[in-house]
Amino acid sequence: MRNLLRPDIAKIVLPLSLATFFLYLPIIVNPQILLNRGNDLQEFYWPIFYFIKESILQNHTIPLWNNMFFSGTPLLSDPGALLFYPLNVIFLFLPIDGAFMVSLIFHTFLGGFGIYLTAKKGFGFSRITSVITAIFYITFPRTAGFIEAGHLVFIIMSAWLPFVLLATLKLVKSPNFFWSAILAVSLSGLFFSFSTVFVMATIVVCVVLFLAGIFLLVKKRSPKTLISLILVVTLTSGFTANTFLPQLEWLPQTTRFILLKDRDVYPKWNGKVEFVKSLYPELLGKQIYDLDTEKWLAVGVFISILALIGFYKLEKKYKILVVFLVSGIVLISLNNVSPINSLLLESDWYVLGRVATRIWFVNTLIFVFLAGLGFETLYRTRLKKLTLALAFLTIIELITLSWIWIGKPPATTRELAPASVLDFLKSDPETFRVFCVTRCLSQQDVARNNLQTIEGYGTIYQKNYYDNFIQLSQVYWDRYSSTLPSTSIYKFHNIQPIASILGEANVKYVISPYVLKDKQFTQVAQFDKYLIFENTQFKTRAYFYIAGPTHEIEAPIIRYKPSGVVIDALKHKAGEIVFAETWSPGWKAKADGNRIRVEETGNKLMKVKIPQETKIVEFFYYPESYRLGKTISIFTLLGILSYFLWRPRRQKNFKRTRQ
Repeated sequence: MRNLLRPDIAKIVLPLSLATFFLYLPIIVNPQILLNRGNDLQEFYWPIFYFIKESILQNHTIPLWNNMFFSGTPLLSDPGALLFYPLNVIFLFLPIDGAFMVSLIFHTFLGGFGIYLTAKKGFGFSRITSVITAIFYITFPRTAGFIEAGHLVFIIMSAWLPFVLLATLKLVKSPNFFWSAILAVSLSGLFFSFSTVFVMATIVVCVVLFLAGIFLLVKKRSPKTLISLILVVTLTSGFTANTFLPQLEWLPQTTRFILLKDRDVYPKWNGKVEFVKSLYPELLGKQIYDLDTEKWLAVGVFISILALIGFYKLEKKYKILVVFLVSGIVLISLNNVSPINSLLLESDWYVLGRVATRIWFVNTLIFVFLAGLGFETLYRTRLKKLTLALAFLTIIELITLSWIWIGKPPATTRELAPASVLDFLKSDPETFRVFCVTRCLSQQDVARNNLQTIEGYGTIYQKNYYDNFIQLSQVYWDRYSSTLPSTSIYKFHNIQPIASILGEANVKYVISPYVLKDKQFTQVAQFDKYLIFENTQFKTRAYFYIAGPTHEIEAPIIRYKPSGVVIDALKHKAGEIVFAETWSPGWKAKADGNRIRVEETGNKLMKVKIPQETKIVEFFYYPESYRLGKTISIFTLLGILSYFLWRPRRQKNFKRTRQ
């Protein structure tokens, strides 16, 4: 790779940079079409990244627990949090909005550069063809779909996929430590971005390297490829252990498996014609914006022409492989109109994936490389000018389609409370939670104003809290929902919660556009159509529960941080302390430095029984799986660092010995 990067680097970097610049030009001119769409970037990633940044800068600790939403939820174990993704370090030094811009642009460029290397060093394309192929990948409209939806993880995933492909090809041809390390780093990038693709890629890589290793072992008696496979698995496991082990531990406790009860997958197609039109949006005309985000599979006419030419030049065995892969992905993506839909719905993996078109990245890679091969084929003939013109038209079409989708008008599906509501809530210095029965608080505003809620939006929840939220909100639904409360509930029903139940969860204020029936709610303010009710049954974040004549008394909190709280227990000789955060197995507790057991209460909160004369009680979130995983990751990184520091000295000593 070193020899590739030194000469003519500008001839590679400049066109890829220009392609990336033109793709993001509408956003550079008007950042709000990226940052203010009410999509996943604004509602999910922005609050989490802001929360992590503030916790690190103010508390000088990495928050493993998110206390902003859902009465507290694991942050360490959430696959979408990207808590330990190394390149997110830029968020500590840049404003959040600017960091998102830099991250998206950088990862898009990185993916294009990876395609260039794969085309040049993996498939043997010429330099000009490799550059053109990389530009096709950068400007491919599917990227615009990720941008419009705010799917940050898919942009990051797209950056690492080409390197996974390249490193696998290099290891099959000539196994060595360098490419084993590159593959491990690339697979780790996939893991931290999108774990489902990581699992798929890891399985494919392991199968390919294992078969290649067995072939090499039988043919040449060389175990190098098998050793490389073991090294890749070891390094990848080490790089990801600090997050992978907690995720693995947490998975059985989450809502993901609710999907298996109501086996339904999105998007729903109106027919095969709509699917074809989604590939070539030119056919939709003014109806292009009627497409759902997950239906944006745009390919383009000109790149299809180049891909067909490339397909024609393939050897027969590769043609069969391409037809098999493309057909399989199409059959999966067709979902409800697929001829094998009933068979697909019987597969747990398909149902747990939830969105059938998420696998379309495979066809994206196939189209891009086939188009590159088509360009290479034509460029070697006397039709060079015509070939360049066709490539230019292809790029123009891809960028145009991308710009059309990036400029898609944002959906206005939610009514948010005015800023005056936030100002009212911020004026109360007490630690409390809020519940808006119509989800009228954006998660971005909640994070920015240092508020805490029991509702929200996410991709995965703790199962105990998900079930308990039905009791908290006094509404019922029996299927998976990405919002709490479910959109189908709060839009069509007037939610009427019970004050005492919310009080136990530390909910002090309820916001509603209509009157609440429970008399224990007292209206204290109104801003526009939103009424603010104070809960007279409100209980503090931590309280003593004393047996005998049952009563509860506030437990003074000395220090409160996202992943831990210290409580003054001097006022009471013995009893129980209830801590109003969602119980999770990773929580530990100490009484005057001695470990005590954290139990789950009936309402899914935490409690501990404290010995007599206890002075200080400490709750802290620190799963044992994280302790083990962190140790493994540190030793792996130290091992890699030692190798690269020791290797140059070894080579220098070897040269001296030869002289």
